[in-house]
Amino acid sequence: MCKTTIHTNLLGLYLPLILGVLYMSGCAINLPTPRHPQASLIKPSRLLAANSTKEDQHSFPVNVPNSVSSTAAVEKQTTEQAPVEPLQTRSELEQWSLEHNSEIQRLGLVFEAATAKTRYVDSLPDPKIGANFFGRPIETATGSQRGSISLSQMIPWVETLDAKQQVATLQALAAKADYRSARLQILSQVRVGWFRLYLIEQQFVVTKNNQQTLQSLIDVANSLIAADRGSSRDVLLGTLELTKLEERLTRLKQQRTSQIASLNRLMNRSLDAKIVSPEKITLSIPGQSQADLVKIALQSQPEIQAARLRSQAKKWGVTVAQLSRRPDVTVMASYFVTDDNRAPNPSLKVGEDPWFFGLQVSIPIWDKKYDALEVEAKHVYDASTLSIETLTDRTATMIVQLLAEIGRADETAILYKDTIIPQAQQTLATDQSAYANGEVEFDRLIRDFRSLLTLQLGYHQAITDRAIAVAELQRVVGESTPLLD
Repeated sequence: MCKTTIHTNLLGLYLPLILGVLYMSGCAINLPTPRHPQASLIKPSRLLAANSTKEDQHSFPVNVPNSVSSTAAVEKQTTEQAPVEPLQTRSELEQWSLEHNSEIQRLGLVFEAATAKTRYVDSLPDPKIGANFFGRPIETATGSQRGSISLSQMIPWVETLDAKQQVATLQALAAKADYRSARLQILSQVRVGWFRLYLIEQQFVVTKNNQQTLQSLIDVANSLIAADRGSSRDVLLGTLELTKLEERLTRLKQQRTSQIASLNRLMNRSLDAKIVSPEKITLSIPGQSQADLVKIALQSQPEIQAARLRSQAKKWGVTVAQLSRRPDVTVMASYFVTDDNRAPNPSLKVGEDPWFFGLQVSIPIWDKKYDALEVEAKHVYDASTLSIETLTDRTATMIVQLLAEIGRADETAILYKDTIIPQAQQTLATDQSAYANGEVEFDRLIRDFRSLLTLQLGYHQAITDRAIAVAELQRVVGESTPLLD
């Protein structure tokens, strides 16, 4: 047994060295290589660093529960996140959403997982070790064999590992672009929600103010009745209109509560957490031309970047499919434990444990399988290029539409503020004087009142539509410089 132990130790020392020599020899073999999508391989660390942006300075996921499946933990955390003081400005809402939105946190984790994959995808497969114990010893001229130990290592082609590394790296960068795209999407949703809250608040204020205007008209009708010049029908008509305004105010209160809940859900806060409604919206639009904005979007829009990166990964996938035709090589070593229970024989080395090295090579003879793999990879890549074209066309179209919508909302708001609303106010004042003199019916005052209310609401609707279009334009363009003041 002493000799067996010595042989085992020697095998443990030399076997890794031998395997390493075989692997280096395999790396040096000059075989034809399928054409790569890129002229040179890109180091994952360099590629990931080169694609970092200012937005990446923010931490990826924060406040993620230890147990993702625990709904109670998530609800408890959401409650604890709610601040004592209400969020008062748009910047506060945006910052809170970037730090606590669950979708942003999820995609941050997806990116980290994809990055982790780049660190092992080009590694060698695990070696396999086996042991055999013979129920009955195999009797040989040199002694009885009691068992054997084997070790094998599959050695992939270096080109295949490099191609798989490129696929994993590009997919990690695509996940990073998805994360940035989610940030833009959530910011846009928060801004749109905040602007809609502004609209609800302004509609409430306008309705409340028009209650006073309508009450003044009812007072005029009552004064005419007292002077035996009016009709109780006018008072009833005005009172009915006043009731409709009360109903509108109630509905607006409900809408405000619902809108605040929607915003809080985006920010992963308690649904009834306080949010201060904006009193006004200050906006700025990009100074670039339409063509410049389209150019910026095609270069910096994260969704487009993600599509391009995935397309590059699919192209490397074609290379992986081509390389799959190469045979796999497996290096093996076995060691047999032999007793020295035979009589000494000068011609035989009695008691020495035999061992051997060997190679296994797969034979890729099923051409149909490998042809299908390559055709599949090429079709997937071609489909990805078409998706990029579709996405870029859609992005350019959206920019054109949003700019037109901004211009249209601008013109509408200016027209309402400077022309139409003052005219409607003057018409109501004129007809009110005429009604006091008995020259027009009360029905006409009600029509004037309704028209003025509709125009005032429409003015704030135009302002909100413009703000929403600008927020959406910022998301579509995808640049880090804000388009909003």
